[in-house]
Amino acid sequence: MPWVVQQVARRERLPIRLFLAAGLCETGRCDLAGILEASRILRDMLRIKG
Repeated sequence: MPWVVQQVARRERLPIRLFLAAGLCETGRCDLAGILEASRILRDMLRIKG
């Protein structure tokens, strides 16, 4: 799990709004999440937290 997602998961919900953007070609290599995958994981965590 990407570091920033772990930090979001540990903390209480804050009254802020975020905008995430990544291109379809910004993928990872060598079993590491790239910007696209990490952004999608972060998006899912933020949705879970409300």
